[in-house]
Amino acid sequence: MLEGHPFDPSSSSRYSELITNDDFLQFVLSPTPELVAYWSRLADDDPVEAELQAEARKSIQALHTHFQHQVPSQEETAAAYQRFLTRNEKVTQNRSSQGYFRWIAAAAAVIILVVGFTKFLPTAEPSTSWIAVSTLFGEQKTVMLPDGSEVILNANSQLRYPAGEWNGIQERRVELEGEAFFKVQRQTEGSPFIVESGGMEVEVLGTQFNVYQRGYESEVILAEGLVAIRYKDTLGQVQSIELEPGDRITYSGAANAVPTPHTDLNSLLSWKEGYLVFRDQTLEEIADRLQEIFGHPLLISNPDLAKRQLTISTPTNDINQFFQTLKALAPSDFTIEQRSDSIWLDRAPINKD
Repeated sequence: MLEGHPFDPSSSSRYSELITNDDFLQFVLSPTPELVAYWSRLADDDPVEAELQAEARKSIQALHTHFQHQVPSQEETAAAYQRFLTRNEKVTQNRSSQGYFRWIAAAAAVIILVVGFTKFLPTAEPSTSWIAVSTLFGEQKTVMLPDGSEVILNANSQLRYPAGEWNGIQERRVELEGEAFFKVQRQTEGSPFIVESGGMEVEVLGTQFNVYQRGYESEVILAEGLVAIRYKDTLGQVQSIELEPGDRITYSGAANAVPTPHTDLNSLLSWKEGYLVFRDQTLEEIADRLQEIFGHPLLISNPDLAKRQLTISTPTNDINQFFQTLKALAPSDFTIEQRSDSIWLDRAPINKD
């Protein structure tokens, strides 16, 4: 959540620098501790830089997902670049339009391809085809995998898995961007189920767990059974940690992952039942979560107000109900205003009379 810094098309030169920078591409697609520390430090020092990095990551990850098992041909790249050149003059004449940033993202995608984006793509079996299931803001989907496992996909997320029958395969491997709750079917032949997400691998035989991956942070919450988490520590060494039911582990790449017991699973996993539950969380934390789910910024102009703690719940498909509930619960010393698709919070002016 960015306070008071909406994206400015004039910053697109920095955006283009990011998506064409080899180190940034590697940071997004194959991070090392050094790269994570470097780019995280830049983002921490400048909120505008943080937002531009986040937008560039989205474009790169979207391309990576699209082309991970289908590398574009030279003809496709040339055709895309020609479309970019054709549209360039027309679009730049209308830089203030709402569609300008969307065009920048598309042009950035072409530039990535032209400068050699495909060198970061893994080698895949040509016969492998994958199914991608995505959700919009405020939307959830339930996905039944070929082995009978069930996945509840949260809003603004994407799940990818191999198409076809899974009988007799050595491992059941899926990829996740966003958040999902998994109910994994145990198979008699012991074929492990592996979730790749944000630099971590979660391996199970049969269990129920939640995986969350947004930006730099990944998180796993184990509801039932046993899972093993594999990740690279700050020295680049692969580590493995086993979780027990109720454990929660967070990993960013910039620090070693440490599991912590968490008894309030009902609040953490309430989203799959259609509700977001926040218990004694700051407005800043709540704002970040709402923007992930609904795509609507909650802007807080006062730093002290951002640290104010609240306990509140809201349906995952109705941002307006959250707005009404927040107004009812709001202390008398701050104001709430809805402007277009954003919610603004500020301290109420002091009455000197």
